[in-house]
Amino acid sequence: MKNKHGYPQAVVRAIENDPYTRGDSEFSATSLIEPPRKQALREKFKKEVEEEVDVDDRIFILYGQLGHLLLERAGRGLGKSHVVEERFFGEIDGVKISAQIDSLDLEEDGTLVDYKFTTVYGFHKHDKRGKEIKPKSDWIKQMNIQLELLRQNGLDAKRLKIWGMLRDWRPAEWRKDPGIYPLKLGFHDIPMAPRERTRVYISKQISAHRLAKKELPLCSDEDRWATKYDAFNRCHSYCEVNKFCTQYKEKIRVTEQCKEG
Repeated sequence: MKNKHGYPQAVVRAIENDPYTRGDSEFSATSLIEPPRKQALREKFKKEVEEEVDVDDRIFILYGQLGHLLLERAGRGLGKSHVVEERFFGEIDGVKISAQIDSLDLEEDGTLVDYKFTTVYGFHKHDKRGKEIKPKSDWIKQMNIQLELLRQNGLDAKRLKIWGMLRDWRPAEWRKDPGIYPLKLGFHDIPMAPRERTRVYISKQISAHRLAKKELPLCSDEDRWATKYDAFNRCHSYCEVNKFCTQYKEKIRVTEQCKEG
């Protein structure tokens, strides 16, 4: 792992000793919702990706882990009425999948909660034109997969909620427009999908990821978070395998040609 900024070795070691594991499952909820092309490239070029990664690239991941560690500590005093930081396993089409549950209240209100260490942008209630900003589609998919695994283990939830620990929260922005700007802990109520729809989605993703290992697909507009303003936002800023991706390289080539023309 590189350390181009000379961060303390304690931080480097904390990142290198990441305890994350999906257990003996083939897919986690997080990996299932990833674009199959991205996952296949990451697997193919795993060694090269790890050699190129810098400590700076993993700092926010470390912050998120620290937040989860504190929440897990808080959950220890809640007793058997709460499930906190526990991994659940299940099967779809004979394939073992898993998901880490942040918090499930079994008694009071039956809420399944997932915590995100993220930016303010995803938690604005409305945009400048007054249009409601809905939760990210990936969050909806991830939480409904978690719900499916809970059900396969004899548990259930009445509602789903995302709480965002907002790393770029600014008090001046909140004072300017508290009706739009979220609190330091923003939230989204996540819609519960029909169970069969979730199971069909999981099945399709399993097939797509397995096929991607044999024949690399293209990323869709949804995979790339494409908009008319920035069609390759995810590819450019949030994909560690873009240097190995011909789809991304072709987009860069076409963009440069347009600028020259």
